[in-house]
Order: sequence, then C-alpha cells, then structure tokens
Amino acid sequence: MEKTVPELMAAISPAEWAQVPGSILELIYELVGRMDQFEQEIGELRTENELLKEQLARTSANSSQPPSKNPQGFKPNRKEPTGKKRGGQLGHSGHERKLYPTEMCQEVINHYPQQCSGCGGILEIENNGQAYRHQVVEVPPVQRLVIEHQFHPITCTCCVQENQAPEMTEIIGMGGYGPRTAAYVGLFSSEYRQSYRQIRALMQAVFGIEMSVGTINRLRTEVSEAVGDGVTAAQHYIQQQPNVGVDETGFQQRNGDGLNATKTSGWLWVAVTPLIQSFQVILSRASSAAQTVLGETFSGSITSDRRRAYNWVDVNHRQLCWAHLKRDFIQISERVGAWAQIGKSLLEQEKELFNLWHKFRNDQLTRSELKERVEPIKTEVLSILLEA
Repeated sequence: MEKTVPELMAAISPAEWAQVPGSILELIYELVGRMDQFEQEIGELRTENELLKEQLARTSANSSQPPSKNPQGFKPNRKEPTGKKRGGQLGHSGHERKLYPTEMCQEVINHYPQQCSGCGGILEIENNGQAYRHQVVEVPPVQRLVIEHQFHPITCTCCVQENQAPEMTEIIGMGGYGPRTAAYVGLFSSEYRQSYRQIRALMQAVFGIEMSVGTINRLRTEVSEAVGDGVTAAQHYIQQQPNVGVDETGFQQRNGDGLNATKTSGWLWVAVTPLIQSFQVILSRASSAAQTVLGETFSGSITSDRRRAYNWVDVNHRQLCWAHLKRDFIQISERVGAWAQIGKSLLEQEKELFNLWHKFRNDQLTRSELKERVEPIKTEVLSILLEA
C-alpha cells in the first residue's frame, strides 16, 4: 500500500531534516500544501462528477421523473421469470362472458332441433334438457329528441296589449339543451377527459346534436354548479377521515371558465379514502393547495410522496409512498462503492415488504400477522439508514 505524504515525511529523522537547506524545506512545505489543495479539489470534482452522472442516469425507475422523459432505448426492469408458461395456469377457474338475467332481455328466441342427427327420427320438444344460453347485445338506435316550444303572442282586444305565455321566461331561461345532454357533456369532459372539439364531434356523431365550443363550455359550467353541493359534502367527508391518500399531477388549465386570466399551470389534486375519492383542479402546488384538499385542521394521517407541500402534516402522521422509496433505493444502488451495497440492502428489505403485502392482499396473512412480520423489516431498514 502506498504511503501518504505525511507518512513519508514522518519517516525522515530530525537529524536528516537538519541537513536539508532552508530553501529546500520551504519548497517542500509549499509543494505539500499544494498537494493537499489538489487532493481536496480532486475529491470535490470526483463528487461533482458522480452527481452529474447520477443526474444523467435518472429514469422513471430510479426517480420521480415521468416515463415520458426516459432516455431513448431505456427499458424498465422486468419482473423476474417464474418459469411458468404464459396464459392461464393449471387449476385456474377461468373467466366467462357475463350473461344478463333472462328477465332483463327484451326478446328471447327459443331454438329446437327438429330431427335426430343420429337416427333421423322426429324429436319431441317435451324431452328437452337444459338450454345453452347465448346472448347478442346491441346498442339501440339513438335519435335526438327535439322539443320545440312555440310562444304565440295574443293581442288584447280591449287595450291592444300584446301578451305572451307566463312560462315563456322560465322555459327560455333553462337554455337550449336538456339535463341529459348537459350530463353527457359533463361525463365526456370529466371522466373521459375529452377536449371541447372531441366532445363536439362525439355529440354530432352519436346523438346527431350540433353545438359550438362555447356551448360546451357553458354546459360544463352548469354541470359543475349542479353537483357543487355533492362535491362539497364529499370533500368535507374526506377531511374528517383518519387515513387519506393524497397526490397531485400537472393538469393543462386554460381560461375557459374565466378564472385563470394569466393562464397559470394547473394541478389535478386527488384525495382517496376507501369510500370516496375527490379530484380538484387548483392553480397551485403549494402547501396552501394541500390544505385546501385536506382541510387546514386536518388531524388524520396521509399517504403521500415527500413533496414539501405536505410538510405541515406532523411527520408521525405521514406514510411515505413505497413506490417512491423503491425508486430512491434503486438510485442509491446505482452509485459506486459502499453506497451501492447500502442501496441493494434497502432494496432487499423493500422486496420482502412487498412480498408480505401481496400475501396479505391474497388472504395468506392476517392484518396482525402482517404487522408482526413487518417489524423486523422496519428495524433492519433503520439500521441500514443509520449505517449510511
């Protein structure tokens, strides 16, 4: 093993140092100082180089980077081969097409064989067995329903005053499209994420209804206002729950409703409970937006990533998403030296945790058994992190 400069200098006796001219000593100390400086700079450059290489190697598998930004040719890690053939396995019950109850069918057609395929004899219908059921499902023809209101003015013969039916104002105020039409526009734009022009094309192609982009925006607003009380109740329910999953993602938000004049980037926030899920588009990704979703007085526990927007929630009430942690562990394992081994050790614990979770989901473990078997994993992960 090569000796360091201080070790080499310590090997020289004081008598030998005394024979070295002063000018040479000054030069030696200056060179030693420069070497120390160079070694420090080399260490800093090496660290910077490793960080830059790590940034270049970022993918959706080892960071929160979306798959759309993966480098060309990147292939995600595949599951380990099980050795089984593809397709249904031996003993698998299989899945058959769902049949609707016979009483729900609009028409039932009975078919009977007339002649025996064996002897050619005439068959008696009374001897038939269990019928094999086959259903053909068809979409009924869709025809738009147009109701025309004609308001006829009548002039009074006494005072020559022109009069209209009193319900005229109310009916016209309801707009030119019925509630079912508005509901379909709301469904296409929310659940199925269709653009204004796609909705316009769908309404024309499926229902034969023509409408402008401006009309679609107005109907969307009407639907939002109609379900407002229900949405508020759902959000209030979520904010009172003991456990909530929360996340956010970018959402293209223009100014169709007139509430985003600066065209700020929008964010789609989701809060999830076993019973209710709530989606909100908010023009912010900050803590104030998280408090809008969860409520400023939220006292339960959340499952989330490590975004700073959730830092106002007590750390003891936060469960970090293990999908994010797995990507972090992968990133650590791809470093060099001791870091690589630390990352691999964390991934081993992550794998064991998910194996237990899948057994629990498949009813192979009870909740109490899951908690008991997770404890050693928690202890080992903490030990690894302390070592790091």
